[in-house]
Amino acid sequence: YSFCTLLGPYSEIMIHLYVLLTVAALPSLSIVSDKLLDSYAGRYTNVKIGADGFPFVVYNNEKLGGVSAVHCNDVLCNSTTHNLVDGSTNPDNGRFIFMMINPTTRMPQISYSEQGKTSIESSFSLVTCSNYDCSNYTKQTLLKGSLATEPAYSNFVLSSEGFPSIAVFVQGEGLLYLSCHSVQCDSFAKHRISDGTDNGKYPSIAPIPSGFLFVYQDKGIGNGVLKYTIFDTSTSKTTTAILNKTVGHDIGRYSFAVSSGNGSVSGVYLDSTSGGFFYQDCQWSGDKMVCTSSQFDNIGVAAYGVFPEVDVYPLLSPYPVMSYFNSSSNSSGCLKLALCDSHLCHSPQIHVLQNGTAGYGRDSSIAYSHSDDLLYVSYLFYNGGSDKKAMLMTLKVS
Repeated sequence: YSFCTLLGPYSEIMIHLYVLLTVAALPSLSIVSDKLLDSYAGRYTNVKIGADGFPFVVYNNEKLGGVSAVHCNDVLCNSTTHNLVDGSTNPDNGRFIFMMINPTTRMPQISYSEQGKTSIESSFSLVTCSNYDCSNYTKQTLLKGSLATEPAYSNFVLSSEGFPSIAVFVQGEGLLYLSCHSVQCDSFAKHRISDGTDNGKYPSIAPIPSGFLFVYQDKGIGNGVLKYTIFDTSTSKTTTAILNKTVGHDIGRYSFAVSSGNGSVSGVYLDSTSGGFFYQDCQWSGDKMVCTSSQFDNIGVAAYGVFPEVDVYPLLSPYPVMSYFNSSSNSSGCLKLALCDSHLCHSPQIHVLQNGTAGYGRDSSIAYSHSDDLLYVSYLFYNGGSDKKAMLMTLKVS
């Protein structure tokens, strides 16, 4: 458990509970490039494939105080265009970033937290880009508060019309659901999913037959538990249940969930006390969710800044793909990628992509180009203090 071992430069290791596996049905991966995007910033990275077929990466720019938007001008990102979205003088402006490509505009949409443009100001905004590199954009400030009620972790999905449905945790208030009435979200309905100072962290939202499933951590119960809430869009009623709890353990940190088709939801979460990293599969059955979970890796006790991402790419494999950070010691870590062998993910193929310092591989995100059979992983190369770098790794899928 909790090891970061490469067999050689840019080689791969497949592990599952100490047992080496070969899964013939899963694709092989080879690293094509590992590029530096920014030498001074790189928290909360997110990567997607733009409508032009090229990678588009966003991250928190601590140096300039905003969201950096990097458009790759070719599939290998040998040439890039950099723009700053919503620049400020505060390095914490533009945190807790999430991004999607809107199916209607075919342009990126970015949610993030704004902090400290004044000493008491905090807000949550959604940016709709007007072009591929986001040099032009429209910004909607959806929530405003103080530093004590800062909107933090967020996640959103898009309807077929391109209307965002947003989950956002607000410090001191809990988890909110914002149902946008337009692509740019110039008006929306606000619903409360959870109450409490620490109830609603690390939220995800996924569409299910009756409405939406929210997955999040509730730190108000014990040391922390993983919860879900079903929001019925026809009645606005909610149903909440505990997905996982262990007495004395901090469960549910860095959770991430995504719809994996047919009403099912796939996700991951961390047991920060033991270092166990768990996969969660939830299936819609009648009028409720039936969920199972299993540990598939150990990524370090009290691992910090994991921020994993899960997605499902039918042409890569019909099952979930996950990128995440493994803290192997106080001074070392690595970036990992897991390919599930089924919806239950009992025997995933785990690749150690690269080793580094204690924060190497944090805040990762993944995107897959079907036309080029290329998998992109954005991540933070963190070496302590102010030494933060935004990176983009490109892998060939075969």
